Amino acid sequence: MPTTLTPKERRMIAIVRGAFLFKALLFVGFGIAHYAIFQTQTAFIIAILLLVDAAIFLWFSRAIMKRSAFIFGLAIAFLIANILATIMDQFGYPDLFVLLIDAALLILLILQKRLFLPIAKQQAETTIKQ
Repeated sequence: MPTTLTPKERRMIAIVRGAFLFKALLFVGFGIAHYAIFQTQTAFIIAILLLVDAAIFLWFSRAIMKRSAFIFGLAIAFLIANILATIMDQFGYPDLFVLLIDAALLILLILQKRLFLPIAKQQAETTIKQ
């Protein structure tokens, strides 16, 4: 298996990393806007939770490149948790937007897992398929 990436694979990696980064920036904006609009103790707590979520998405935008099975699994679990949290709350257009981003990112990660998993695991999967 070649260790160099094709332009298509590089573009896919950039899309996934960009989606994590976009989601982080979106949640920073949501957190600041939520507190600025409502200015209550509850709004402050929600803003802090959104900023923590944003920090985790920002971390994943960098960490996913380490090609670690643990980080990949953590990213999948985190996206599933975010999807469930979005669905189990009051649902509006912003929630739909966030849900679509999370779902698209989850699907991209699953479909392109070979780009984010360790090379040794990829080679083992290739050997099993043959």
